[in-house]
Amino acid sequence: MKLLLRESIDKLGRQGEVVDVRKGYGRNYLLPQGLAVEVTPGNVRLIAQEKKRIVAREVEEVAELKELSAKLEKISCTIEVRANEEGHLYGSVTAKDIKAAYSAEGFDLEERMFQLDKPLKETGVATFNIGLHPDVTLEAKVWVVAEKGSEEDDD
Repeated sequence: MKLLLRESIDKLGRQGEVVDVRKGYGRNYLLPQGLAVEVTPGNVRLIAQEKKRIVAREVEEVAELKELSAKLEKISCTIEVRANEEGHLYGSVTAKDIKAAYSAEGFDLEERMFQLDKPLKETGVATFNIGLHPDVTLEAKVWVVAEKGSEEDDD
């Protein structure tokens, strides 16, 4: 089934593209949700007009996100966690913990933007990507340090 996308959908296509999907997916999800329309000359013209407006809005959004990216590059986040003497954590640091650290710095980002390969399980400096937009990604660092007194005060 060929459909014209009204909105960009991850792993399927961008707005205005004609995609070939299974009939059930098109009839039961894309069409009822208003994410796609049938391919007709009228719909193609309509989507082309919408796309022009959205491209202009997206250019502005990308410019704003690049400014935010420059601010985020200057941020230094430190997360204190319980760890043993060798630096192994009694748990792990996840994207949720990093989001909380950035929120404390005044940046309200979504948890899915923090692209960690795996949860952090040792103290030290960790590098990861923050994906603000498909066109705006930056590399960030977080310092994972042991809480003061987590093992030393147990004497």
